[in-house]
Amino acid sequence: MGTMTINGIQVEFTDQEENVLSVIRKADFEMPTLCYRPELLIHGSCRLCVVEDKHGRTFASCSEKPRDGMVIYTNTPRLMRYRKMILELLLASHQRDCTTCIKSGECLLQATARRMGVNQIRYESERTNYPLDMSSPAIVLNPNKCVL
Repeated sequence: MGTMTINGIQVEFTDQEENVLSVIRKADFEMPTLCYRPELLIHGSCRLCVVEDKHGRTFASCSEKPRDGMVIYTNTPRLMRYRKMILELLLASHQRDCTTCIKSGECLLQATARRMGVNQIRYESERTNYPLDMSSPAIVLNPNKCVL
């Protein structure tokens, strides 16, 4: 068992908490994520769950173990700018056929971008088009829709 400070609030955690992200969510702080799934291996590639410690160091909260005495911040102006830039870059490399996509309007990437106030993309797309993977008799995988 340990205690960490999140946005000035003391939060207790147990050995059951696998990462800082789970402690943040247990304390009812909102934290955006795209790649995090607790049942899968953690790789922290989307970087939206980035937090800042008291020394200004940033790290992905999904891939960091909670430690007693940690002091972190989840929504500093620096982190908000960082997340917006990440979303713009992800959208710039995203297949932009959202109006014909089955998830249109209910996509986690779109919803997160709207919530973060990202409504224009300043970056040119450098996206590579990949062929559909139809090797399964039941599933068609479109790698162009994958986030990272």
